[in-house]
Amino acid sequence: MIENEDVDDVVDALQRHYRERLSEWETQFVSSVAEQWEERGELTEKQRAKLEEVFDRVSGGGRDGGRSA
Repeated sequence: MIENEDVDDVVDALQRHYRERLSEWETQFVSSVAEQWEERGELTEKQRAKLEEVFDRVSGGGRDGGRSA
């Protein structure tokens, strides 16, 4: 599951590099959790799990987004 120290990187990758692969619902979800993260500095376990699920789907799995050599 995505740890708190990884939230910024995952949200940034989703918004910058994978935006075109997100469904409308996923785009809204990512925006919502990004806003909550900025305001509160925390996400629920369910939100972190869903964020990881979305990231894994659009990146082809794995935190490196399929970019490792």
